[in-house]
Amino acid sequence: MKWLVAGALFLQLPVCWLALHATGWPMFTIAVFMAVFTLGLQPVVDSLVAHYVPSAWHARAFGMRFLAGIVASSAAIPAIAWIHTVTGDFVWLFVTLGGIAAIGVGIASLLPSERRVAVAGGPAE
Repeated sequence: MKWLVAGALFLQLPVCWLALHATGWPMFTIAVFMAVFTLGLQPVVDSLVAHYVPSAWHARAFGMRFLAGIVASSAAIPAIAWIHTVTGDFVWLFVTLGGIAAIGVGIASLLPSERRVAVAGGPAE
């Protein structure tokens, strides 16, 4: 699963690079691909949380994930407006998104390959 997340985030890098140079309908098509990658990752990330977080902590982990999403999306709109005001275009927005995707690839590649599950009791008969 971790390689699925890392791979999808890695695919965001060339998409962000293409977005730097696109306008009009090609930019619209690239924006659709960006949205598909982002929305398609949500169930995978939820699966990662369910896989790596102990069962007793699932509610807390999903709550923190929800809170982080709300905070990030609330901060994104003013950040986009600020970037456009300062630079006059969206080039640095896509550079920033590419940087975030690169950091995500690095973090996803550091996840352990599998979760160690402690077996309660002795061996089954």
